[in-house]
Amino acid sequence: MSSKRPRTTLLLTHELLDALRSLSDASGLTMSGIVVNFLEPSIPVMKELEHTFIEAKKGSAGNGRAIVGSIVESANKTLEELNRAYGELDD
Repeated sequence: MSSKRPRTTLLLTHELLDALRSLSDASGLTMSGIVVNFLEPSIPVMKELEHTFIEAKKGSAGNGRAIVGSIVESANKTLEELNRAYGELDD
């Protein structure tokens, strides 16, 4: 069955490809579906990073600690979303 979604090519390490393939085999999900399921909750982090980089390029992002703090805050929000969707992922 063909998809109407746009296609892209990702260059993966052997380790990442093996892990993705193993998860696909074990779960019955397509590798594409797994990647989408992991990336979709990360959209807010990507948007925050985009904003942070744009501001940094303008020279108005503040100091390095503020930039790192913003990135960490967005990453934690995404981890919370992933935990809600897939169960606890952190130790």
